[in-house]
Amino acid sequence: MAAARRGGPGGGTRPLSLALLLLALGPGPAGGAGSELGRWSATASSNNTENLFVFSKTMFNGSLITLQVRPKVCSSGLTLNVTWYLRSSRCHNEVYIDEKKANFSLTNYKIEVEPKSSGQYILHQYKPFNCTHTEVPLELNVEPFEFPTRLDHHPDVQQIRVQQRQAESAQPENAAKDGAEKQKLSAVDSASVPGKSPEGAGKPSKSQGERVGLEKPGGTKKVKQNAVAKTWEDGPYMFILKIEGHSKDPNPAMNWELAIDIGMKHPLYEYISASEWPLMAFYMVMCVVYVFYGVLWLVLLACYWRDILRIQFWIGGVILLGMLEKAVFYAEFQSIQSQGVSVQGAVIFAEVLCAVKRMLARVLVIIASLGYGIVKPRLGALLNRVVGVGLMYLLFSITEGVLRVKSAQDDLVLLAAIPLAMLDSALCWWISSASDGLSQPVCTSPLPSPSPAY
Repeated sequence: MAAARRGGPGGGTRPLSLALLLLALGPGPAGGAGSELGRWSATASSNNTENLFVFSKTMFNGSLITLQVRPKVCSSGLTLNVTWYLRSSRCHNEVYIDEKKANFSLTNYKIEVEPKSSGQYILHQYKPFNCTHTEVPLELNVEPFEFPTRLDHHPDVQQIRVQQRQAESAQPENAAKDGAEKQKLSAVDSASVPGKSPEGAGKPSKSQGERVGLEKPGGTKKVKQNAVAKTWEDGPYMFILKIEGHSKDPNPAMNWELAIDIGMKHPLYEYISASEWPLMAFYMVMCVVYVFYGVLWLVLLACYWRDILRIQFWIGGVILLGMLEKAVFYAEFQSIQSQGVSVQGAVIFAEVLCAVKRMLARVLVIIASLGYGIVKPRLGALLNRVVGVGLMYLLFSITEGVLRVKSAQDDLVLLAAIPLAMLDSALCWWISSASDGLSQPVCTSPLPSPSPAY
């Protein structure tokens, strides 16, 4: 309050205080929520209705895809049929799909589901494996790597979407029947359906390989162990793996279980995806920016220590929270780049830090707009209202951030984001109205003129 009454040097720090608060009120985390991993682990067993797995990621050109399948439980006379399908597309909706849509894409592996997606694919089916030894990985190496084939343009996209909706709404017990109907309705020539030519499925001729612009790998080049494919351009990809178990024994009892490890790694960028590599650089730069602002703020507090207000210490707390938040997100992307996995605890901790920072920044702006430290020594009854609004914003923000990290359903995340957006709009209106009232000139009534003395 003393700094508000006297026009000392401390009054010059208020524009910088407002600028730092506006910086803290910037957008929330751009990444970290639902990050694209580089390694996955799954389990295929005879207890599952269908052992179909789909892995989607935006990859750099030249990324290697590794596949390792280790039998954990095997029955006598068991044979395994392993098929994988790698597909690129310019359309994210065609690549980032679930298992229901993946079954449809594997059936219609030659055609585009979305118009003008301009993708390519590789389909590979191994010869049947005899599951005899446990904990011994199957020999799944592909050497040399196969060339991709361009997807065919389908003239009737509407028919494809109708078939896709029918496949998604089908019941599990009718899966085999629906798969046969989709093959009949497919407009592509089904003469090369997977299974007819196991080792050559999806492998185009030499002219096709030259048409897509790939160089034939050298014969002396050693392929990485467990590597099955190599990406041919930057863009979104999906990798579909299907495993089926068949027993020679006529008895239906068949027990088997497989441990599956998938990896997608680039020689230079490692496991991080092409869409999140710029985010890692962004968070590194923001860490440096917040460190710079923190040092600058400490220098200004030391220079004008006589005129410091209590609110200016809280501004330093906002800067510290922002620095910690960006550092945790940067460490999360570093973990994905080096290990290929995400640390869920670190991401949730960063989301909580972000929520606390945004709440504290908004509360400080509200307090400043109400005139605290400028024309009012204390807030009085308004303090409880400000604290209540801040706690409500903190609760909504943490809920929305945790749901986004946990990759919940989109409808649930949207349901949590709507009240947060409405509360943010109400806070903006409150800050604007309070600032307008604070900027109005104070009107003082003139003193009555003294009555003339008689």
